Amino acid sequence: MPEKTALDFAEQILVRVKESRDDGITNLKLQKLLYYILGWTLAIEKRLLFKDPVEAQPFGPAFPSVWEKYRSAESGGLRCCSAVRIEHNPLIDAALNVYGAQKAHVLVAGTHREPPWMDNYCEDNPDVSAIIPTKDIERYFSAQLVGSDVRLHTAFLGAYIDRKFEAVSIKSAPMSREEIDTVRAEIGLV
Repeated sequence: MPEKTALDFAEQILVRVKESRDDGITNLKLQKLLYYILGWTLAIEKRLLFKDPVEAQPFGPAFPSVWEKYRSAESGGLRCCSAVRIEHNPLIDAALNVYGAQKAHVLVAGTHREPPWMDNYCEDNPDVSAIIPTKDIERYFSAQLVGSDVRLHTAFLGAYIDRKFEAVSIKSAPMSREEIDTVRAEIGLV
């Protein structure tokens, strides 16, 4: 079981946003960034990044502990208020590189089209938040490595590799399953 929590990763996102002199992000956007970091970690590294459950809530996947901590600041940009030091983490850097410029409502709309949320959210009873099984998230993101929107997923994998090794550039053409498996093998992810 992982030692880190979703709150640990939320703080790392917020300290990076602070360092970039950005105006901050909303709690809603923070939830989606955490979800995408979790999903791509499951697909690329085949490991659970943090132990917190992810729920299928009305505005997409959410982490209750993070939502509650930053709930009062929802109307404005969140800021990292503790003395958190940036830890080297290529997954966070890649997520911010690929998804960071998107508005929260765009990320929400994206998660609403993805099976992990669609298969677990109950429109008939939106007050009940179902846990999204980790296996559903892993299955979806693993399929996306060679899925229909290959440019976005290649960009995430490329940004991840770029940040991890600081020498590999993002490949502009879609990667085949064999190319992805070769890269994963070369960097020790299989």
